[in-house]
Amino acid sequence: MPAHIVSVTSRSPRAGKTLLASALCRWLRRGHHPVCPFVLCADPAPDPRSLHLLACAAGLWESMAPFGGPDSLAALTVQWDYIVVECAPATAPLPSPRFDLLNAPATPVELLDTVSGDTWLAPWYDASALFPELPPALAHLPEWTYQNAPRVGILSLPHLRNFADFRLFRGAEWISSPPHGLFNLLIVPASADESFDCQWLAETGLDAWLERQREQGCSILSSLSRICPGAAVAEGALRDFRAASLALGRRLPPPDPEETEFDALAAWLERHAGAARLRERCLGS
Repeated sequence: MPAHIVSVTSRSPRAGKTLLASALCRWLRRGHHPVCPFVLCADPAPDPRSLHLLACAAGLWESMAPFGGPDSLAALTVQWDYIVVECAPATAPLPSPRFDLLNAPATPVELLDTVSGDTWLAPWYDASALFPELPPALAHLPEWTYQNAPRVGILSLPHLRNFADFRLFRGAEWISSPPHGLFNLLIVPASADESFDCQWLAETGLDAWLERQREQGCSILSSLSRICPGAAVAEGALRDFRAASLALGRRLPPPDPEETEFDALAAWLERHAGAARLRERCLGS
């Protein structure tokens, strides 16, 4: 039996098609229905973040949503029971049930159910956890890769307070004695015993080594109030991918949203569209 397809269209760019398609995917997923998202488009390729979010909403966490033309979509219809298609503005609407976003990003969201001809309104959904805002300074940074990653060191203090502060710094070197070479960025973590750890830095020669690194152009961030040869950074600040990106000079990808974020999005859709309407359009029953 071929897949049941429901599509999302809009006449306005950036109207929220990915948000609505993600909500449909997660609503189907919550009902234990295998669903595949698909972006119907021509060149250029869709935004990778949107493709990843669509896949995550469908429970395909290690994938990206497939995209392409009608032939690519046709190949999926024999593999999946349900497909949610996000249609790029330049593509012709599919002959399937669809929801058409009638207005540009606004409150309320106005949707046309093309099967019944009804329109329904919903308050705009706060999608900041799914699409976090990027400050201009971050948007212009080169993307972080292993090939262009700066050399980063984190001082392994005896009383380091929280390793979770540095989970975004992939490939960082943990330092307990002065290593060779110049670093691009060094981080002095927060300490549960500053007096002891400051003494440890002096005894290991790391305090003088930090100063030499700074003089050679290395950026230093310190959470220790008594050791700050560079810029001070608040404990926990580097857990945010935006702050970590600015410190690295490379743009890190936003973290994956929690499952609860997608579940809340599906609940928002069902609350305003109605479970009966969604069953009829998405399941064909």
